[in-house]
Order: sequence, then structure tokens, then C-alpha cells
Amino acid sequence: MIAYLNQNQGFVLSVLTFVYVVATVVLVVIGTRQTNAAYRSLEFARECEQRRNRPVILFDVRSDFPFYHAEIKNIGASQAINVSVILDEACKSGLMEQTGFLETGLSLVGPNCLFSVPIADEEELSAEKHNHCFSGQIHYADIYGQSYSENFHIDLSYVLKMTYTETSGISKDAKAIVDAIKVNRGERVI
Repeated sequence: MIAYLNQNQGFVLSVLTFVYVVATVVLVVIGTRQTNAAYRSLEFARECEQRRNRPVILFDVRSDFPFYHAEIKNIGASQAINVSVILDEACKSGLMEQTGFLETGLSLVGPNCLFSVPIADEEELSAEKHNHCFSGQIHYADIYGQSYSENFHIDLSYVLKMTYTETSGISKDAKAIVDAIKVNRGERVI
């Protein structure tokens, strides 16, 4: 075997060189795939970080008897700029004339900031001309210029029914419960 290798030294060197070249090509391909995987992982991490730090604006209608307030709150981790609320036309009937940020928008809403404006009183919302629903879109952007648009739909009919019950008959029910407790104890009910 050694004599054969000594006689065919050029052939053996060319085979070994070929194996070396193939191994190098395989290592280059593996390295390229690892680099691409690391790049995709880095892009995914960057995207996750941007999503974690983005502003998130919520629109809500809160009952503070006898008024209802429209609220905008940023629950995200960064500022929102150029915030605008677009209400559907059916929602605008029965609202107060001066509606603050619903008309003009807000130029900047910081993290955990809450803006509130009265939009109607109970009589205006409980009137038949209003459909008790607020729907529309809220538009805003982050500090990097990425725009966001979200739809919302808020149904206040259940709140109005609870308010009606509270103001129109809860005291009778409460008195009946107290009377039942007194009867149960053997006390005299007046």
C-alpha cells in the first residue's frame, strides 16, 4: 500500500485536495445558513421589541352619572402622535356640541395618559333618537412614523338599563330585602 502511494503521489494529493475543497464548500454553506438564521432571529427580536414598545390607544365611553365621558388612554409603552377619533355619523346625533378631542384630535398622548371629555348626559343618550352605540375608528402613529388604525364598537344600552334600574326602582327592592330579613329574624316590619 505504501509503495502504491509513493508511486501515485500526484493522484493521492489531488484526491485529498478534492476532499478538502468539498469539506470547505460544505462548511461555507453551513456557515451561510447559520448567518441567515441569526439574521432572521435578530429581525424577529427587533420586530418584537418594536411591538412591545409601541403605543396602544384605547377609546372608551364611561358613565359618570349623569354624564357620559369619551376617554382616550394610551396603555402602550411609548408616545402616540396625531391621535384622531372618527365616529360614525349615526353616533354623532345627541352628543354635546363641544366634544374636545373628538373634533380636533390630540397631537401627543404619552404612556399611561388618559384624556376625557363629556359627550352627553343621561337624558340625551336615553332618548330614542340615539342608538346607544358608539362605533368608528381611531388613528394614531408612533414616534418612528408607523401608523396604526383600529376599529371600535361600544354598546351602551346595557349601561342605560342598569342606570334606569338604579334610579327607578332599586330602593323598593332594597326595602323589600330589608323587610324580608326583619321578618326572618322575627322583627316587626313597619
